Amino acid sequence: MHQGLDLMPAQRQAVHGAWDMPREDTMERFFASHPEWKDTAALLAQTKDFLSH
Repeated sequence: MHQGLDLMPAQRQAVHGAWDMPREDTMERFFASHPEWKDTAALLAQTKDFLSH
């Protein structure tokens, strides 16, 4: 259990720090490991379309 408590602050910082990363960088890394999603519409475009209906 002690090891889990030691890792918790690092994991929390990684999760919260991700909000400050450019979205394009995140998506580029995602598409590199999941190429099957590369040709999907951008999330923002999908959200705007959804909200307009």
